[in-house]
Amino acid sequence: MNLILIILLFLLSGAVLAEPEENTRQCNSLLDIDNTTLFYFKKLREKYLLTPYVGKNIAKIIIKSLPIFDTSNPKEDYWLYGLVNRLHSDTYESVIRQQLLLKSGSLINIREVAESERILRNSSSLIDAVIIPFAECNDGIDLLVLTRDVWTLYPKLSFGRSGGRNKTSAAIIDKNVLGSGKEISVDYKTEAQRNTLSMNFLDKHILGSRWQLKTQYSVNND
Repeated sequence: MNLILIILLFLLSGAVLAEPEENTRQCNSLLDIDNTTLFYFKKLREKYLLTPYVGKNIAKIIIKSLPIFDTSNPKEDYWLYGLVNRLHSDTYESVIRQQLLLKSGSLINIREVAESERILRNSSSLIDAVIIPFAECNDGIDLLVLTRDVWTLYPKLSFGRSGGRNKTSAAIIDKNVLGSGKEISVDYKTEAQRNTLSMNFLDKHILGSRWQLKTQYSVNND
């Protein structure tokens, strides 16, 4: 019993001691994370340059995922766009973080920043991405990773004729299921002598790794 009390006291004292360390962290924010100008990625790249911070320590990496439409922009302020934003699930922060080459505690490297942006932009769930300095702190630089989602649920139809026989195919595909970064599709094909129902699953980062998992299950009526 005494040993348990000692362990509890030790853990509690550690929590108490850790709190002042966080309070001593001082930062000077460079931009407002809730500012609507965050949608203008090109201007952000030009205004908030990372070159002055090359070689400095990365203290924190902050992820912010923007919706598909910017309803604060009069050109996109329609009820339909607002409905799409509400129906869409933004990409998980963990999914975006998995694709970054940058880590807290490492040094800012322009090549790694550019490659991380390229990887994010090549993602089927994102339309754009930018990495900029967010705050100057006494323990390093906080980086802001901004991404903007794209609609990933869509149908697919095809019709064809070969050898005098008709072929049809219908599918529903979601390349970012509930913001998880995982892809699921259901495909139904009809041919002269066979109908096929296929279900496909793709995970591009198994358990947060660089490994991929792709599976398919098909049922035929012949």
